[in-house]
Amino acid sequence: MQSNSQGDRELLRWAYPCLIIALDRAVITQQARDIERRTQEFITQVPDSSFAWGFIGWKQALQGLWTDAIPNFEKAARYPQAAAWVLKNLGIAREQVQNIPGAIQAYEAYNQKFPPHAFIQFRLGTLLGRQGQWRPAQSYLEKAVQLQPDYAEAHHNLAWVLFNLKDRKGQIENLREMRSAYRTSFELYSQQQKFALAQGIKQAFQVIDVEM
Repeated sequence: MQSNSQGDRELLRWAYPCLIIALDRAVITQQARDIERRTQEFITQVPDSSFAWGFIGWKQALQGLWTDAIPNFEKAARYPQAAAWVLKNLGIAREQVQNIPGAIQAYEAYNQKFPPHAFIQFRLGTLLGRQGQWRPAQSYLEKAVQLQPDYAEAHHNLAWVLFNLKDRKGQIENLREMRSAYRTSFELYSQQQKFALAQGIKQAFQVIDVEM
């Protein structure tokens, strides 16, 4: 495809992504080469395309090439038309290379630009909890389970955060809420056939001889 006018460039903004996605869904060796060629053509024709840079990053991420993927996700995220999946995958990629502050920044940018999503709140709550920021972690995880009540992992991590919220005497502030969150996560893990995780929670309570 060749483009000269501004109108042609705008046409390419949606024509190339449609072509690239169609090729990607018909993955054979030749099509894989076509995807790479078409993506490079797209970048040449429309260098400020968030989709093109994000797509390259996504393909690299699928191969576990996180370090290579991050600069492409970052380029994609700079443009006003960056889609939700770009910021989500930038956060995931940064987590994979242990850039936790960078991951938090990407997820917070997602929250500022798009409606709340359970996964984003879950990751923010989990990462802030790892940093010992228990109050904001609690808020994000509570929002995650509100958005998706059957999110077992979010209930589990909310229980973990509540366990670490202590008063001045070192006592758990919200013991009842903590036990409820653990109980809910146990029930959801069991329903979702994640039996190892459910058993881990059950055994933890048995060790301390406390009813869940």
